Amino acid sequence: MPAPGACASARPTRSGKKEIDAILAAVGSGAQTPHRDLIGLRDSAVLLVARDTLCRASEVVALRWEDLEDGEDGEGLILVRRSKTDQEGAGAARFLADDTMRALAAWRAAIGRAIDPATGAVVPPSPFVFRHLSPRGYGPALSPTSYAAIVKARSASIGLSGAYSGHSTRVGGAQDLVAAGEDLPAVMQAGGWKSPAMVARYTERLQTGRGAVARVRRRRRAGTPVGDA
Repeated sequence: MPAPGACASARPTRSGKKEIDAILAAVGSGAQTPHRDLIGLRDSAVLLVARDTLCRASEVVALRWEDLEDGEDGEGLILVRRSKTDQEGAGAARFLADDTMRALAAWRAAIGRAIDPATGAVVPPSPFVFRHLSPRGYGPALSPTSYAAIVKARSASIGLSGAYSGHSTRVGGAQDLVAAGEDLPAVMQAGGWKSPAMVARYTERLQTGRGAVARVRRRRRAGTPVGDA
């Protein structure tokens, strides 16, 4: 039988809008080099995409430029071609906010003219949106492990501690949607969940605060008749 608190400690620490906003505010501070600037543009874009799409790490790193579409008012869509719950590859479009589209445009422009430190030549194009960047050379795509390392490192850089992982942005996104008043089916659709079980686990504290007991006690405190409850 698991020890008390084991499940809670195993749960990824959230990285939602509040945490990502703080990370973005810190990106670019201090002395920079072209390589560090490029990393900052990539990390800003990837965290904003993760915030909007609630993608799993494996889905984030598989996103392709050709599947990015401009929408109205500076917003956009991107296709998630395949996911854990879509092994047939039917695909699903995910929304991108205007600040995310701007970050993607800045990253795309910068990587398009970047010089690969391994070759001294302009980086060849890649179909993947997010690339591995190392002083030893620029790879064509991030790995899920590299994405998780970005989340961990950027969180630590602003003094956050916890069990950060590639799933942290997914947890934070789900919690932000519930906190904003979205119901379980809407959150499931936003993140591509087929079962409510995991969403309920990620958001159980928020849901408890909105449960029947909480609602009745608040109505009673406000002086609203609530029967014998």
